[in-house]
Amino acid sequence: MSILSPEDLASLLVFESLTKDWVREVHTYSSKRKHGKTYVIFRNYSNKTVSTLEELRLEFDDASFLDNISFTSGHSHDIVSNKVGAGKIARKAAKKWMEESA
Repeated sequence: MSILSPEDLASLLVFESLTKDWVREVHTYSSKRKHGKTYVIFRNYSNKTVSTLEELRLEFDDASFLDNISFTSGHSHDIVSNKVGAGKIARKAAKKWMEESA
């Protein structure tokens, strides 16, 4: 079974590893009403998802390392100027992460 669904992979813009177990995903909405907007999901190997940084902090005994991480936004210039390329890179990283977790 795949950790990310095909729908998740299709909407993926940014995929970043936080720890060996947790990753951060930035997705784009597919609806016309929310066109251009993004949302973030934090996910671990057992497919547990949280949607806020505060919820993610509760998953760690020592979450102080999260204060020093600079997250890539779905609206950063590198992503917006090349969404197709960014999505391709993110899907490749996600597939590699899923293979390592299997």
